[in-house]
Amino acid sequence: MKFIKKLAKKRWALIALYSGATAIFIFLLFMNFYPIRGLFENSIFPSTKIYDRNGILLYETLHPAQGKTTAVSLDELPTHLIQATLSAEDISFYRNSGVDVVAVVRAFILNLKEGRIVSGGSTITQQLVRNVIGVNKKRTIVQKIKESFLALRVTKVFTKNEVLTMYLNKIYYGNLNYGISAASQGYFGKNVADLDLAESAFLAGLPQAPNHYDPFENREEAVKRKNYVLSLMHKHGFISQMQFESAINENLVFERNVLTIRAPHFVNFIIEQLEDRFGESFVSQGLEVKTTIDYYLHEKVEKIAAKNIALLAGRNVTNASVVILDPLSAEIIGMLGSVDYFNTDIDGAVNVALAKRQPGSAMKPITYALAFEKGWHGATLLVDEPVRFFTADKTPYLPKNYDFEYHGVVTVRESLANSYNIPAVKTINFTGVEPVLNRAHLLGLTTLDQPADHYGLALTLGDGEVRLLDLASAYMAFAYQGRYREPQAILEIKSSDGEVLYEKPNDVGTRVISPEITFLISDILSDNEARLSQFGLNNVLQLDHPVAAKTGTTRNFRDNWTLGYTPDFVVGVWVGNSYLERCDERDSSHGAET
Repeated sequence: MKFIKKLAKKRWALIALYSGATAIFIFLLFMNFYPIRGLFENSIFPSTKIYDRNGILLYETLHPAQGKTTAVSLDELPTHLIQATLSAEDISFYRNSGVDVVAVVRAFILNLKEGRIVSGGSTITQQLVRNVIGVNKKRTIVQKIKESFLALRVTKVFTKNEVLTMYLNKIYYGNLNYGISAASQGYFGKNVADLDLAESAFLAGLPQAPNHYDPFENREEAVKRKNYVLSLMHKHGFISQMQFESAINENLVFERNVLTIRAPHFVNFIIEQLEDRFGESFVSQGLEVKTTIDYYLHEKVEKIAAKNIALLAGRNVTNASVVILDPLSAEIIGMLGSVDYFNTDIDGAVNVALAKRQPGSAMKPITYALAFEKGWHGATLLVDEPVRFFTADKTPYLPKNYDFEYHGVVTVRESLANSYNIPAVKTINFTGVEPVLNRAHLLGLTTLDQPADHYGLALTLGDGEVRLLDLASAYMAFAYQGRYREPQAILEIKSSDGEVLYEKPNDVGTRVISPEITFLISDILSDNEARLSQFGLNNVLQLDHPVAAKTGTTRNFRDNWTLGYTPDFVVGVWVGNSYLERCDERDSSHGAET
């Protein structure tokens, strides 16, 4: 028996020895003979194509190897740009083997705590592997191991300077810029050799999250990231205290190069969604993306918006944004972010459909819907008269109507249809602020992220910032019998080899408001007779067919909203001026309706 046990132990020891030797042999073969040079030197990235719902090409990503930009060598780059890149991405680059073991262990511990992969501890070499070969799309452990092996092989085949050169020429810097040369021209309109220290730090900080640090959309975060990279450069001894302070205080001047692109705000919105779903590097891996937008409709909206903004030129109104949704499918069929994407005078690059603005009285239907749940109806009487409330800190709050008049005894139907402020404040005082805030969250207005006491009764008058896309989605629930669904922008995604990676789900939504109440709200908002008092008989909300519509306006006409819907379409429109200074916190309670 002892002999058999010894023999078994010896047998398993031999198996383990042979298995280990085989694994080492395979690893050595891989490290010495895997044909990787051609993949990196001659890699032609398949372009990602973004289409509208009818097959019209909106944008096709271009890469350095396909002529978008000229490749640059390390000798052509400012020293501080290279130092900034190493500080931001991989300070041990010239010492590690392509994989930073310390960073991997640190990332492993973090991932273990989170229960999922949230950090990869990736080196510059690993990031290059992802961009060229496209591994790690799903951020799995297996893909991470594959990426690490390939990074080791890359380090063995190429010199460190070759790896860094390829990285800087292929990495994505946001705003459709691939490679450092394109990024330098795209953000600063200058050759990469002419970048100063602050500009270099900004560009070096972009690859981690190009959309999040987009200076045209989120300048504050972009500046914070630039300053963080500068602090790393100072920490690692690349720059002096004086250089650090000078670059921190430098005011970067950004330029945006005009690109051939249709519906640019929507295209950037799609690219951001792709990055959130698959990761930044995956966007450049030859996707075929069919979106929900109807470009024929978009062109019409563009022309209408530009024409009407021109008519308002003398009223300090310079910009407009439009969102069009299909309530049956929850698809975004139109998104105009501004009247002119490339007009810096109106901050045109900012997608106002995704910007946070005060909605004014456009918030009122949510309040009245809750009042109906508590037993009110269209004929419930309210008294429109001077009234005083007190905020949580005992400050007096005296809401006023937009016409600064009082209308006596009015029905709820008249109050909502004519958008009287005082009855609306009385209504939210009846329902409670927190229930209205909670219902707004269920309807997708997640930017209202402060406690109920922060907004107080003025919540119903728009004292809180929302996005046009989100507000239109909330109104889509009224058009879809009270069911909320997140708006969809992508119909289908295919890989370069035709594999379907994503299809729009058939989401029936979540019941947020009863069908009976949404019918009552819709009936009031489409009742032209009920709004005669303030809007007149032949008003702009009266069309040749029934349409439920609600306006909202803040003081000084900074933000002017109209939300309208039928069972077939939901249209949200914002018109205003991006540069007018914000009014006091209660500005919407003294607003005007248009």
